[in-house]
Amino acid sequence: MTLLSKSICLSIVAFTVVCFAQIDPKNVPKPPAAQLKKFDPFLGRYNQTMDYAGLKRSGTLEIKVAVKGWYIERIILTKTEGIDREFHSMITYDQTSKRYRIWRFETLPPEKNEGVVRFEGNELIEEYESEPGLVFRNRTTMNNSNEMRIVSEIQDANGKITRIGVATATRLK
Repeated sequence: MTLLSKSICLSIVAFTVVCFAQIDPKNVPKPPAAQLKKFDPFLGRYNQTMDYAGLKRSGTLEIKVAVKGWYIERIILTKTEGIDREFHSMITYDQTSKRYRIWRFETLPPEKNEGVVRFEGNELIEEYESEPGLVFRNRTTMNNSNEMRIVSEIQDANGKITRIGVATATRLK
């Protein structure tokens, strides 16, 4: 058997093992519903205004359950003079690593788009390490049941934190 044939056979076996849970009704994985419940206060559709890096922006923000309960999806659409932005993120709880993972997709060239999410009290914190020692962070809180505040900041390798922007989102009825 050639090396190519062996590789193909191993790939088929690996694919079958990984996907077996999708065809065995006695072994269907369940989404991390209990862990994703922490996002309930943030779910909804909002009008958003933001001052980000000195630019005033406005648009919409939507946070919803997606992919049959496996993910939380966030969609931000904002505009300012000459800039039309679209930002999507998907968040889930990774049972293996026991942490929340987030992936972001936006109207920029692809960079490191994976980060982590954690909760501290009533604050939802997402972090992305863009370079070694440089962390981009969003801190999201609900001021009340209808108003959300998001503070964006960068922390450098020395621990110095610089605020980049603040967004306020008001829930649409």
